[in-house]
Amino acid sequence: MTSELLTWQQAFNSSSEECGGKGWNLARLHHYGFAIPKGGVITAGLYRIIAGSENIHNLIGRIDALPTNELMATENPLLTKLHAAIVATPLPVIFEQTLTEFLDREQLADRPVAVRSSATQEDSGEASFAGIHDTTLNIHGHDDIEQAILRCFASLWSSRAIAYRRKMKISSYQIACAVVITEMVNAESAGIAFSCDPVNGRHDVITINANYGLGESVVSGTVEPDQYRLNRFSKTEIDSQIGQKQQRCQAKPGVALSG
Repeated sequence: MTSELLTWQQAFNSSSEECGGKGWNLARLHHYGFAIPKGGVITAGLYRIIAGSENIHNLIGRIDALPTNELMATENPLLTKLHAAIVATPLPVIFEQTLTEFLDREQLADRPVAVRSSATQEDSGEASFAGIHDTTLNIHGHDDIEQAILRCFASLWSSRAIAYRRKMKISSYQIACAVVITEMVNAESAGIAFSCDPVNGRHDVITINANYGLGESVVSGTVEPDQYRLNRFSKTEIDSQIGQKQQRCQAKPGVALSG
């Protein structure tokens, strides 16, 4: 199984099976003219290479055989061992060269970037995996980016990720992980926009949750954000609720943020 590092346009011409839900949807937004930060998508082939190694494959098989309550009850030593094995795996030399060329071409080698998991069943019509897989923000340099990529892969094997897959009846052998790399945007305010009302499912309502600083505080659920509900067709405000916004998440030079 090969791996590629795709531009946004190449990712648009690929699929969610190779770019994951997040990567492919960002590529679609880019294609249709939305302002997407510089970056691209590492296809799921790299994860499949890592997960296919004998030691990791065997650990996955042993974990997959465990009942969910045993995985959730305590910190399972098999999960700890698998996580350590994944993050310690050297990436293929040919991929390291591809990553270096990509960072140089996109002028990201000396810029802070976000490294985001993009699982192949994520952000789909059936499952969201919201906040379950890892993202690392404000990463600098080739070596730290490689470690962040491996942490994305390992995050597929947390107890909550496995429990969610089982609840959604998604086999561990169905899922793989692509990775999105984008230039870091040090936003004054950020949040999440839902194309329908997430509570009642109304498709004529757009719901926006937002806070000062980076969107991580909203995604992680650590603050009560502002909420705005808009009529999809007239673009007028239906109602709003101003949250407490107890804290904000802001990048500091040279300090990575994980979530």
